[in-house]
Amino acid sequence: MIIKSKICVVKHARRANVTRSEYHEMQRKIARDILQRELLEYGIDYSNEEILTNSYGKPYFAVHKDVHYNVSNCNGAVAVCISRSEIGIDIEDIKLFRLGVADRICTVDEKKYIVSKDCSNESFFRIWTLKEAYMKAIGMGFAYSPQKVSFEIDNNNIKMVSENEQNATIRQIKLTGGYILSYCSLNNSDEELMIEVIGGNYGEFYKF
Repeated sequence: MIIKSKICVVKHARRANVTRSEYHEMQRKIARDILQRELLEYGIDYSNEEILTNSYGKPYFAVHKDVHYNVSNCNGAVAVCISRSEIGIDIEDIKLFRLGVADRICTVDEKKYIVSKDCSNESFFRIWTLKEAYMKAIGMGFAYSPQKVSFEIDNNNIKMVSENEQNATIRQIKLTGGYILSYCSLNNSDEELMIEVIGGNYGEFYKF
């Protein structure tokens, strides 16, 4: 059985002249609109569904427990993923990172990888988004220590090492405009992932 997953990314204006809370509410509305549209393919009316959360705050449908979704946002973009397997995604805009944050979330080898690269900011957010996508997929978020899962990156080849023995499919892509998007799926089946990007100078479409 092939598991089909889809990520929709909407690029929009970066925050300016509005409060943080106003900006986040706008992004929540974008995410709700995407979910409302895309879930119709699964026969789900998102606006009328009962949504529960696990003990770590990850949402899931009370009735349609075989359909999963995850949302991420950053300055200038919102990403929504829908799948029939447990998933986690994270999108970040590449910016200056702080060494103190890297010390808290990265392993020794990951920090060596980050500082060894000319584009250390991009390298940091490659690691960051991979960790967050995985921690969201297992349903724990930052309740799971980021240093319990580590990643070895060689160009586009990514190897994950985790104390958690769950199987995981990892995907990562750099989007135009300076964004890193990482995806993690927990399944034992073949998988097809489609990524649709709306906004920016032109639309983008990717398939794995």
